[in-house]
Amino acid sequence: MSITIRDIAKAAGVSPSTVSKVINDHPKIPAGTKERIRLLMKELNYYPNQIAKNFAQQSSYTLGVVLPLQKAYAFTNPYIYEILGGIEQVASDNSYLVTLIKASSAHDFKKSLDQLIFQKRLDGLIINTSLINQSIINKLNALSYPFTVIGQPEDCIDVSWIDIDNLSSGEIAAKHLLEKGYKKIAFLGYSDPQDTITVRRFKGYSKALIDNNLSVNNDYTPLITHESKDIYAVTQNLLRLPSPPDSIICSSSHFAFSVIKAAKDMGLSIPHDFGVISFDRYPLSLYTDPVLSVVDLDVFEIGSHTATTLLNKIKNPATPTQYTLLTPTLILNESTSRQSIHS
Repeated sequence: MSITIRDIAKAAGVSPSTVSKVINDHPKIPAGTKERIRLLMKELNYYPNQIAKNFAQQSSYTLGVVLPLQKAYAFTNPYIYEILGGIEQVASDNSYLVTLIKASSAHDFKKSLDQLIFQKRLDGLIINTSLINQSIINKLNALSYPFTVIGQPEDCIDVSWIDIDNLSSGEIAAKHLLEKGYKKIAFLGYSDPQDTITVRRFKGYSKALIDNNLSVNNDYTPLITHESKDIYAVTQNLLRLPSPPDSIICSSSHFAFSVIKAAKDMGLSIPHDFGVISFDRYPLSLYTDPVLSVVDLDVFEIGSHTATTLLNKIKNPATPTQYTLLTPTLILNESTSRQSIHS
């Protein structure tokens, strides 16, 4: 038997009208009463039908974007601004506003989820994949609350998401170096297993080597933690190996800056002695010397595609779950432009 407003009112010792006012966030209801009744709703797994009706009948013309905006993430992640630019462009074109919502973890986000829903100030949510889990997905789906996810979630179902094909990205980078005659290819990226982007790129890199009858050399894949500051030193250690790599795939252009400097300081000519390739055409890649070859990740398109998907779900609640992998493209510049072995 489903829980009703009267059941919540009885459990809380208030009238059904008071519960109704809490659902509508009436300003005359004390904050303590609201908190107590909302807690009961959560404990009794009660989701008022009124919420779903409000989604269908009303619109705030505002989209919420949930991101880990703490300093360590927001100011070191070059993608976040381009993604937001893509979201804002589509939102603006459809007369929607965008509100940023900070959360440090899925647990942190879940604690604020009821408030976001009951306030009815947002028509839908765009959520970073690091802040989502199956429990949150189940709750949003139970409410028919429109949402999409930036990035491919691990082990989650019934959720629409958009991401770059990172496995393909790693494969493209490694295949390009192989085609240019490099055989001993290193890979520099964070070793954190939670960093699914790097994990998938590494799998693509490994696949390209194996497909070309080459093995993955553990000496060429040093463990890099988020506390590792000196990529320059890591690179020089690689180049001092008895059989050093002749090229490196870098997880970011920040890494590539240090790699190029380290290789040059050891007397290597780029790209003739040593090749360097990275991911994304973030503006820094244009100012390396030589100019950096990249596997371009159109993160602006991630933002715009995610916003478009969410708006479709808002306008058409029956829209089926969608999974979208955007295809990266290779941009050849000077850092890998030596003569191909096939020439």
